[in-house]
Amino acid sequence: MTYAVSLMSVLTYRTATDDLALEKRSVGWTGFAQAWCGSSLGLVVLSLAYALGRSGHSSGQMLYWSGQILLIAPLAWRVLRFRVMGSVEAALLVAVLAVNQYLAKWMYSPLEMKFPDEMQHLRGTTNVIDAGQLFQPNLSLPISTHYPALESLGAAIAQLTGLSVTASGFLVAAFAHLIFMGGLFILAWRVTGAPWIGALATLIYASNPHFAFFDSMYIYQTPALAFLVLVLWSARRWRGPVVDRSGFLVLGVVSILVATISHHVTSFMVVGALGLVAICDITARRGRRTYGSTVFALVAFVAVLTWTLTVARDTVSYLGTPIKELLTSLVSVLHGQLFADSPGSAPLITPLSDRIIGLAGLLILIYALVRGTTWLLRKADYDPWNRAVILGLPVLIGFTGLRFVAKNGAELTGRAATFYYILVALLAALGIARGLASGPTLRKTTAWTGAIALLYLAGLASGVPAHWGRIPGPFLVSAFERSVDAPVLRASDWALANLGSGNRWSGDRNMTTTLGTLGGQDPVHPGAALFYESVPSLASRQLVQANAVAYLAVDRRISRSLPLSGSYFDNDPLSNRLTEPIATYNLEKFDAVPEISRIYDSGDIRLYDLSRSWYVWK
Repeated sequence: MTYAVSLMSVLTYRTATDDLALEKRSVGWTGFAQAWCGSSLGLVVLSLAYALGRSGHSSGQMLYWSGQILLIAPLAWRVLRFRVMGSVEAALLVAVLAVNQYLAKWMYSPLEMKFPDEMQHLRGTTNVIDAGQLFQPNLSLPISTHYPALESLGAAIAQLTGLSVTASGFLVAAFAHLIFMGGLFILAWRVTGAPWIGALATLIYASNPHFAFFDSMYIYQTPALAFLVLVLWSARRWRGPVVDRSGFLVLGVVSILVATISHHVTSFMVVGALGLVAICDITARRGRRTYGSTVFALVAFVAVLTWTLTVARDTVSYLGTPIKELLTSLVSVLHGQLFADSPGSAPLITPLSDRIIGLAGLLILIYALVRGTTWLLRKADYDPWNRAVILGLPVLIGFTGLRFVAKNGAELTGRAATFYYILVALLAALGIARGLASGPTLRKTTAWTGAIALLYLAGLASGVPAHWGRIPGPFLVSAFERSVDAPVLRASDWALANLGSGNRWSGDRNMTTTLGTLGGQDPVHPGAALFYESVPSLASRQLVQANAVAYLAVDRRISRSLPLSGSYFDNDPLSNRLTEPIATYNLEKFDAVPEISRIYDSGDIRLYDLSRSWYVWK
């Protein structure tokens, strides 16, 4: 895996250097420096917002939004105002965005990874290092065992440099994020035909809800995305005036193979995207047909199918549940039934200000997409890929509707945006370019700079972290990264050090997630019934025995507030229906269970050994 990535890096550097060298325009260093400094000032403001949040001051929210505006607005202004820029300056502006945006995410928690997905992959990487080989079981995320690319990269960096697994994970995520943004820029430039439009498309892509945080994490999707755009770039360059295509053939095939073993959904998207452009290429009018994308599509189909059927055989069952929920929702919509407010579904954007920002951003985006579509329809025959890009408008409208009518629509739409926003960004950039065709006047530049900044804020408002977790701060109940604090980390470390790994645990969502990842334990998710009852029952006793629960984790702080995410537990039967916090007595009742052993007590967090208790008596 490491050798494959090294080969990919060499080929990417060589071909990207050739691409950038095609444009001989000099860099406007003064304007570029001003944009760079303005964007970097946003990092300073964000760092102040984070510092205030950690101190418990609510005033950090205003600085947070100001910092995010500064992060992108100077770059958008430079791109829109100086449209004659060459490829080198456009690439540098994109690099500034990628680096500053990643630093903004890293500053949120510079010493620890706190989001559940990241902690799951930290556990997987640690398992690989401890065992000295790939495909090690990961109890917190079993499916990741069959997609070991991320863990192999993290383990390689940690062993080669001597850095911690966490620090190595930060480096891998940063490198993958930079490669993705660079590849997206060159792909957009090659499709749109101008470096400044390619940079503009990259800035617009940054407004997708998962870009600023989720797509920068140490998760298996992050490096896979880099290979997705590299495959598409290779297919696009096949159409260009290149005498020797062998480099792009090798780069494309290697990228396909690495994406296949990196992430299941991304590998399927590789097949779908290549299939789409292949259809566009082979159905083009005579003289414009090419078959490079068809070759790549066949290679991707065979690779993904082979890997899924031989190695990652549980992928179908793993993805089957969300697919089934989606299909059920779509069928229900056809029968006039809406699932957006059903129990267990993700709540809509709150507070009201976030909804307003999100709606404003959506209207701007649709306006740009309509302009781009009407213009591109007249040029559909000129470039076969134009027909694929035009799909950006209906795809956005379809997923936006899905967000409001489908069960878990918000989560599904957010995760899908990572992929379909590539088309959206290309089409919207062309629409904005069409609006500036008469010249980048000061009024137009200012208006569209503000529009892009608002798009970026709309993505933040509808993405992750949620509004209650945008800046770090004190412990919050069931708030993902805001729920991972020192007491929780100490309890997880203690469990691993004193009890070993692989023990069966039950607890609230935050405790089972942290114990199952950093603590190396085996979380049991259907445990809500243990906590919602005021007196131990035969049903909970049967639950413990049926799931072989050996230990119990109780964080007494969950009785002090309603869960911000809508539920205290995974598979919570009262999700989004709770009207008051869980009763304190429900958590204290465990001390009265016969023969139960309290093995850890930090005041707020108590760990219990159930091995000889009433729960397991026969």
